[in-house]
Amino acid sequence: MLSLPRVELQKPLIEDWRPEIVKAVLVRQEAQALDELYEYPLPEVAATEAELVDAERVVGALDPRYRSLLRFANGWKGFLQGVDLFGTAQLLGGPLKQIATAGQREVTGSGIFNDVGFRIDDALAIGASDTQADLWFISAAGDEGAGKVLWFWGDGFEVFGSFDEFFLSMVDYNRLELQRLKKGDK
Repeated sequence: MLSLPRVELQKPLIEDWRPEIVKAVLVRQEAQALDELYEYPLPEVAATEAELVDAERVVGALDPRYRSLLRFANGWKGFLQGVDLFGTAQLLGGPLKQIATAGQREVTGSGIFNDVGFRIDDALAIGASDTQADLWFISAAGDEGAGKVLWFWGDGFEVFGSFDEFFLSMVDYNRLELQRLKKGDK
């Protein structure tokens, strides 16, 4: 009898969002003191279970890791430069959701994401900007790459294996921006 190797489920990278949110806030507060271009607001207050359920009635089941963050921070304006991480209100509509939906339609026909296992046409927009070309999408539940996050910035993209990886990477990008600001680079 052929025995297949046992596949372990990958443990979430972030077990408790609170310290990770605090780290992100501290990095952003330090950057705010040096940066005149971007705003660095705090994350929104935690989503209630009712807000999460209402959003899921409209957009479908949320990725469990993204949903778990929303229970602590219901969106984050300017999470990376001028790009907002959507909370439940943005998932349901508004100007940034419209921008993300229009961008998603443009990208859907291109087929450039087929090679990375990301079905953009089924993905949920979780971030956008009204000043930059950046868009963030999370692959749909049931999709082969469920939970992957795509960062599309107009002429390029990056795919993260999970929402946790995406979140930590955005905090690292904020750290890089802070280093640049400390050096006085424009």
